Amino acid sequence: TPAKPGDMAVCIDADFDVVFSDNFYSYSMGASIGGGFEKLEFRIGLRFGDMEYESELDGFNGLYYGLNLSANYLMKSNLFVHGMANVIRFDFDVGNVFYDGEIINNPSAVYVGGVADFGYKHEFSDSFYVAPFVGLDTVGTIVADVSDVDIRGRIGVDVGHAYQMLGISYDYGVGVNANSDNEIMVNARAGVWSEYDGAGANIGFAVSRMFDIYSYKISVGGRVWF
Repeated sequence: TPAKPGDMAVCIDADFDVVFSDNFYSYSMGASIGGGFEKLEFRIGLRFGDMEYESELDGFNGLYYGLNLSANYLMKSNLFVHGMANVIRFDFDVGNVFYDGEIINNPSAVYVGGVADFGYKHEFSDSFYVAPFVGLDTVGTIVADVSDVDIRGRIGVDVGHAYQMLGISYDYGVGVNANSDNEIMVNARAGVWSEYDGAGANIGFAVSRMFDIYSYKISVGGRVWF
């Protein structure tokens, strides 16, 4: 999604997310700043949040905070490259944990993830497009002194309808992607921006399925540019 309809200068976003699944809840806030040069768009952002998990047998809560980097490049032939990287630290409040012969009080974890996609954006008209893509995503975690890295293939498509009317820009879209770990995600978005005011708002909803577990994400945000 472009950081600003039309020619882009500097864009600042802020949003609030709620993620929930079976017995799991997460609330987070984030802010990012983006810019662009010709057909290259980039963004850097920070996010922090709180998470809770409760079941009949176990429960924990914790805080997390991290950094996000993303970039998009649209070529003249409508081919595009998309890249994204995340680094997140989790601080758990679980008390003492016995691991590898020692007791660890409230262990922390580090998550590192990345995505690299290559696709083609086919424009059926001035306002409607379909963008299929293929790529790789990677997930790495470090808990105590144990680390794990998983690299997965992925495929997906993004369908959007974006147009302007009386100085107001509208953007609606739906995306679907799946990876080689049988994780499937469907997301929908809607946004509106005022060219005159240099501000706008957006809302999004996503559903993810992995190992027969469904997770849901709701996000609302605002945007200003200059």
